[in-house]
Amino acid sequence: MPVGLPRAHPVPEYIRMIAQGRYGDAYMVNWVSNVFPGILGRTCDRPCEPACRRGRVEESNTGDPEPVAICRLKRVAADNKDDVRSRMPQRVPSNGRRVACVGAGPASLTVARDLAPLGYEVTVFDGEQRAGGFIRTQIPRFRLPEEIIDEETGYVLDLGVKFVAGQRIDSMKALMAQGYDAIFVGCGAPRGRDLSCRGGARPRRTSTSASTGSLRSPSATSRRSAGASSCWAAATPPWTAAAPRGAWAARK
Repeated sequence: MPVGLPRAHPVPEYIRMIAQGRYGDAYMVNWVSNVFPGILGRTCDRPCEPACRRGRVEESNTGDPEPVAICRLKRVAADNKDDVRSRMPQRVPSNGRRVACVGAGPASLTVARDLAPLGYEVTVFDGEQRAGGFIRTQIPRFRLPEEIIDEETGYVLDLGVKFVAGQRIDSMKALMAQGYDAIFVGCGAPRGRDLSCRGGARPRRTSTSASTGSLRSPSATSRRSAGASSCWAAATPPWTAAAPRGAWAARK
């Protein structure tokens, strides 16, 4: 199944497959455009459903509008599918290009998922021991079981992506000196913020994690160039499907 290019999400197609009991097929349709269907089906706040035209149809007929459960149907496909590992794209021979992804959250893993099957040698760096980023550290287990994270991040890493765990990238200059053709920065916004709280003679100060949702544009990307290589940076909240496609630039 080809990946790597922008694509619309074919909601009617995977709904028909679910209705036919073809859960594995429905999951793969979701995987091409959403990367993490099982995670998304449990955590998305469903911003697309209020725009569903089905709600307007039911309002005119019954007075009780209800959109198609687009989000929950992703979970239905994910929870009822068969083993889909054999359906994942096969890696083609290396094209000699090396790409580094900083951070192992949904943004970097999406870039890795799109590039690895095309022959790029992708290395993902993360300070944690396991891939997932904020979807692993910021979402409670009652909402998102860890085995779901392991499964869906595993699909990406099994494409031939090299995962370097427990290594923070503190110097972009040093990383660029390693000769990567492109570097993608998808490290989110993990630094805490100090908050002034009332109480006592002196203001108490505490720290809270700054979610990437506090950024002006949660799914925006910004390009930064330095030296001979080009870098992309992305911030993606953990409940979104993926980073923007093609978010990388080749070495000149």
